[in-house]
Amino acid sequence: MADNTLSDETLRASLQAIDTFSSLRQASIKTGISRSTLRRHKELAAARGVTLQGPKPEFDELPPLSEDAAELIQTLAKRSRKRKAHWQAHKWRRVRVKTNEPFAITWFTDVHLGDNGCDYDTLVKHLEMTAQTPYAYSAFMGDASNNWPTNGRLAKKWADQETSREQERQLVDWFLHHSSQDWLFWVLGNHDVWEGGESILRRINAGFVPMHDWRAQFILECGNKREVKLDVSHNFKGHSQWNTLHAETKEAKMGEGAHFYFSGHKHEAALHFEEFAQRGTSSWLMRCRGYKECDEYAHRGQFPEQTGGNAGITIIDPNTANTNPIVHATLDLEQGLDYLTFLRRKAA
Repeated sequence: MADNTLSDETLRASLQAIDTFSSLRQASIKTGISRSTLRRHKELAAARGVTLQGPKPEFDELPPLSEDAAELIQTLAKRSRKRKAHWQAHKWRRVRVKTNEPFAITWFTDVHLGDNGCDYDTLVKHLEMTAQTPYAYSAFMGDASNNWPTNGRLAKKWADQETSREQERQLVDWFLHHSSQDWLFWVLGNHDVWEGGESILRRINAGFVPMHDWRAQFILECGNKREVKLDVSHNFKGHSQWNTLHAETKEAKMGEGAHFYFSGHKHEAALHFEEFAQRGTSSWLMRCRGYKECDEYAHRGQFPEQTGGNAGITIIDPNTANTNPIVHATLDLEQGLDYLTFLRRKAA
């Protein structure tokens, strides 16, 4: 039975003596306490949890920093449901264009605004032509600037251009907000998202125009409820040296039956229309090369630079009897805008 008559201080004094003199015998000689008593004090101290350090301090309990596991799971499940709904809403996102008369979309891509080789003369001309034509909307398909990384092998590319990162962002802001375009949407390319570029672009955008990363699928709903399916990407997967539109053709034959497929990225242009009788669909396929010229990468890789196809244009007639409501597409922007004006006068 434990001896409760001895205080913790008495037991701690015996432990201190044993510790100081290294043995029960020496402690007994120095203190005058018998070895059996010291041994009993040591055993009682162990039973009570008494140590040389004294009583352990007691702290007030802190409230939990965050939810417990059950609450955390509920929070994460709610967040996951929201994220899934947001992600699914990107697929065939509906855009309402409230007109029953012909309208156009000019497809800009790969402007690379900070690059020394950006063809500003042609770009500004195309922007002004589109802005001055009623019912000509615009879409941008990626790589607004070079936005080179600041580390890795591409960091040295900053030394090859005369504009700074801050100047590039100034040019992107001009292109988005001050180029007089009636933007339908932007799709971001690889250059746009480097170095946290996507979050910067979204802050510059501030909800001004829908922005999608890399690929977007839209349904344009016209005033008479006619629908136009657009499946557009900075680049579709797949490549053939014999067919510039190999990836787009594959998507049209194996994808979800859009009326129009578009991509940029490779700085080359091509246009094709085909009816896929076995699927009961028809699609326009377009790739534009953008506005970057005098490209050292293309020169060293022996990729000849094209002289046209900077941008493309599609003309949509909500009242056409054709199964595909895109009645015309061309890589000649001036011709396309003139054709839109002709169709609208004819419909008036």
